[in-house]
Amino acid sequence: MNDKPDEARDAAQVFDADASVIRVPLKEETLEARAVPTQSGSVLIHKRVEEHPVTEDVELHQDDVSVDRVDADEFVDAREDPWYEGDTLVVPVYEERIVTETRLVLRQLLRVTRTQRIETVTVEGNVRREVVDVEPVVNDERTAADVEPVADDDGPGIRER
Repeated sequence: MNDKPDEARDAAQVFDADASVIRVPLKEETLEARAVPTQSGSVLIHKRVEEHPVTEDVELHQDDVSVDRVDADEFVDAREDPWYEGDTLVVPVYEERIVTETRLVLRQLLRVTRTQRIETVTVEGNVRREVVDVEPVVNDERTAADVEPVADDDGPGIRER
């Protein structure tokens, strides 16, 4: 075993027996760069709901119905189901009468017409929305002066100084 330290052994190799040749060992250092994830800070996020009053005009649609009774007093052979004449629903009303024989009589027609009207009314009420506040948490390595709460187009956040 060789009991010389590495430096002494390297120095011995520099001078060869032949003094005209000098050997110089070459050494090289390399750098290995890598990213190591570390926590640089943290924030507290507070979420709350705000409520504020709103006044808004809205359109209400309302149907009005008118019923006209039209006497028919006709003898018929069979019942008919209700039918439409344009926007008007026609509902036949039947009764039986005793004559020397029983016959079906169309006694009346109900004409039900629906008209629609639109009315604008003002409605008041409260609406709610969520709001988020971001508060930086200061640890041992950073102070409150190192970070500041910010709000931008993307919403609130923190920015380091």
